[in-house]
Amino acid sequence: MAAYVEAALDECGLTSRQYRMLVAIAHGPISSAELAKRIGVTPPSVTSMVQGLVSRGAVSRTASVEDQRRTWLNVTPEGVQLLEEAESKSRSRLEQIAAEFGDQSHADDALASLESWNPALDRFRADWLATHPSGVHKPAAPDSTHLRPPVVSESD
Repeated sequence: MAAYVEAALDECGLTSRQYRMLVAIAHGPISSAELAKRIGVTPPSVTSMVQGLVSRGAVSRTASVEDQRRTWLNVTPEGVQLLEEAESKSRSRLEQIAAEFGDQSHADDALASLESWNPALDRFRADWLATHPSGVHKPAAPDSTHLRPPVVSESD
């Protein structure tokens, strides 16, 4: 399903990471360091991705009045419009998929179920950031035992 949403975002010229960045920035001014933590990437990665959004006019940088070394990222009116377009296209794509249930009630329930995950994901992300100062999610190395073929005995 993520691939279909990513295709909808691609129609807007956004990657999924750029979309997540734009959503985070739209919640209010944020520093690059905080943005990197919030979306789970390294600061150098966030810098290049932000530059792409700045170049498009979707995000602006403003120097902090209190600390000239700090820069605040803000969403621009163009960024709000881009975000609305991306959300509309993504929602439309999900509705097209849900229509395949053939029953509108079932489709509505499926879409509502997806939306019901948002508060849990937000709380999980907040808990994760509180316990992982770097903010970068590094999954554990996969257990290769699941890649081995099953052992079949002669009696099977």
